[in-house]
Amino acid sequence: MNPSNTPHNLDKSTNPDSTPKPGESPSNRVPSTPIAPSTPLKTTPLSMAEKNPGLLIASILGVVLLALVTMLTINISKNVNSNDGDTVDPRQTNNQIRLNTNNDRDASQSSTKTSTDKNKFQDPDQNSVSPKSLSGALIKRTVPNAQSSKAICNDGTDYTYYTRPGSPENSDRWIVYFQGGAACSSVDACTSRAEEDPDLITADTQASRLSDGILSRDESHNPDFNDWSHVFLPYCSSDTWAGDTTHQIASDTWYFYGHHIVTAVVDELLNGVGDMPKLSDSTDLMVVGSSAGGGGVQLNLDRISETVHAVDSAVRITGVLDSVWGFLVEPYASREDAYGNVLSEGEAIEFHNTIGDQSCEAASSANDDGCKSTDTLLPYLSTPVFIYIDQRDSLKLSRVGIDNMGKDPAQRAYWEETWQPNLLASLEGLTGLFAPVIGKHTSLTSDRFYTVKIDGLNFADVLGNWYFDRSGPKSVIAEQP
Repeated sequence: MNPSNTPHNLDKSTNPDSTPKPGESPSNRVPSTPIAPSTPLKTTPLSMAEKNPGLLIASILGVVLLALVTMLTINISKNVNSNDGDTVDPRQTNNQIRLNTNNDRDASQSSTKTSTDKNKFQDPDQNSVSPKSLSGALIKRTVPNAQSSKAICNDGTDYTYYTRPGSPENSDRWIVYFQGGAACSSVDACTSRAEEDPDLITADTQASRLSDGILSRDESHNPDFNDWSHVFLPYCSSDTWAGDTTHQIASDTWYFYGHHIVTAVVDELLNGVGDMPKLSDSTDLMVVGSSAGGGGVQLNLDRISETVHAVDSAVRITGVLDSVWGFLVEPYASREDAYGNVLSEGEAIEFHNTIGDQSCEAASSANDDGCKSTDTLLPYLSTPVFIYIDQRDSLKLSRVGIDNMGKDPAQRAYWEETWQPNLLASLEGLTGLFAPVIGKHTSLTSDRFYTVKIDGLNFADVLGNWYFDRSGPKSVIAEQP
């Protein structure tokens, strides 16, 4: 490694007579001008080295170079195949490992994707993740009897997900992560989704998965939750994890069965799967999600709590909603979905036959957002939740027509005079909150979980304060830059 970041000059064009050779100092070098011999020349045959001194020097340099290359190769091999003692599945080639530092396929998935995948929902800023953060892969599981339980993706493939048991001390404490990735709520939008983002409508086939942020095993990055039992739920139902219907799109039947996927996975975890402890024996369960995954958490959280508490009422259950916070605000332009379609939440609910939070849906005061908007739904949730929202979330702003705030004074004025004041008003009274102003979408499974700070505190710090009721701040809002 070159600490100075200055390129090594491997082809110096200096005069060889002015540069010491290996093993020489300037004082013991052989002069370039030949010295007349004082004794007769040897009559015995000369060796190759004696005939050609340059050949000897080249041979020595070759041996030294070979040794250096060998040492470097060994070091690289150790770094690639070992992450602080944890073993990574050797089957994970570049096309198989998906580094979900974001996990969120809505806008912050930093994966090594196949050539058919698009960048619509990617954030290139999350492509650098420390190997220690990724140590210990989560292993793939397939829901048994997936077809009969309707735990299937849009294309009808059996649902797969990933698990990793915690340490002996904390294996009974769980984090279940819902991945995001927008949604499609019309025939046209779903057709675009299948063409542009085919990985979002089918089951994951990777043998294992790595992740950062709240799913990191690195104690320095994730001090409070690094050794809990972790579950990663990929998103493939395009319905914010709450659908219960099918649609005929072109010649294919699409299954919007997010609600059934959640039900089947929770049932399986309660009974035990692979090397995981039984969720029914847990003491803590934190259900978390980013973007559309956060939407899935808020729509399913109380139902999950009821299911788990029916087995053991003593389990402490909480939620974390990353970049899903919704509030009522007049858009700068028209509201659009991920594929440019102007669509209301009411139409999405009808298209997916959404099964949402029952208490909110039963309330006569529920507005036209159909209890999918967080500020509408939150008063009806009985399970405590922590909120993460970037006040200048680029994806959320793009959905209301803001795409050039840095150079367009009118867009900047909309953010300052309409968006931010309404957002801050909607956040009043929250007991667990982290709200930076960095212009990024999602942080829960990226390095932003521990690198972005407000008054010296990061997302991990404040979430830990909230969860463990520590004396530090539990709700932190950044000032406008």
